Amino acid sequence: MSIDHRTADHAAESAPPGDLPASTVRPRRPDAAGTALPDRIERARLRARIAALERSLAEHERRHRAVVEGYERLLEECRESQHEERTHSGSNQGVLSRLAARLRIR
Repeated sequence: MSIDHRTADHAAESAPPGDLPASTVRPRRPDAAGTALPDRIERARLRARIAALERSLAEHERRHRAVVEGYERLLEECRESQHEERTHSGSNQGVLSRLAARLRIR
C-alpha cells in the first residue's frame, strides 16, 4: 500500500460524512434511462412540490376572485340602495313641496 493511498483512507475515516474527499465519494451510476436514482428521486420530489404549489396558487386565486366578486355585488347593492333612497326621498320631497305650496295658497 502506497503512502498516498493510506493518506486518502485515513482522511476518509476521520472526515465527517459531508466532508469526504472527492476520491472517496462514489459516483452516481446512471440507470437504463441514463439518469442516476438520486437525480430521479429529486426530480420526482420537485415535480410533486411544483404540483402542490400550483394547486395552492389556483385555490388562492379562486378565493381571491370570490372575495372580489362579493365586494362587487355589495358595491352594486349599495349603489342601488342609494339610488332608491334618492328616488324615494325625491318623490317624498316633491309631494311635501306640492302639499306645502297648496297650503300656502289657501
